[in-house]
Amino acid sequence: MNSKISPVQIILPIAMLAGLALAFFLGINIAKENYTQMVFFAIGICVLAWAMIGRKIWWLPIFFFSALGGYFYFGFRIHSHELAVLICLLPLLITMAMKREHFRDRNFSIPLPVILLFLYICLHFMTCVIDNKIEGIGGLGNITRRYASAVWPFLVFIPFLLVGNTKYIPWVLHLVAGATLIRFALGMYTAFFGNEDTLLFIPGINFVPA
Repeated sequence: MNSKISPVQIILPIAMLAGLALAFFLGINIAKENYTQMVFFAIGICVLAWAMIGRKIWWLPIFFFSALGGYFYFGFRIHSHELAVLICLLPLLITMAMKREHFRDRNFSIPLPVILLFLYICLHFMTCVIDNKIEGIGGLGNITRRYASAVWPFLVFIPFLLVGNTKYIPWVLHLVAGATLIRFALGMYTAFFGNEDTLLFIPGINFVPA
């Protein structure tokens, strides 16, 4: 008699309990009209799913959100490209953990133009900070954020050299085209139906396509 328990026998009850808990959660929040909480819950599920299935294409959201533009507001601003970096982080860490042997002995070198460009941005930032202090002008936080927006591509480029795959680059064109169409549609809606004095705000996800 075979007494071994198959993976299906373990996973199926867990999946049923999780589905039941999810049904109760959604039912309670629909009754209370807590739609924002439901949106955040759905986002959390998507992030976990992305961490599992996005290991080979972890870097693609960068191009979609960069082309989309705008920012999300949750009491503070988080720009689309900043959110994309966060979305990429979890599958990237999983990929690097699973492929340690792959890049441990891999010859790795950063191209010289990339190094020079990074040093130029850092030097330019230091010059602006010094000039800001000398002139006694405020807004140093805004200056820092602007330069941080110029630095984040380097944070993605170096991991891409280690565990990126160029065969998915054609997907970038489709993502950029899709994000551009969405941005165009939102811009046209604002132009014809929006208020010139206020920015378009999409509730639930708290997105401002500025």
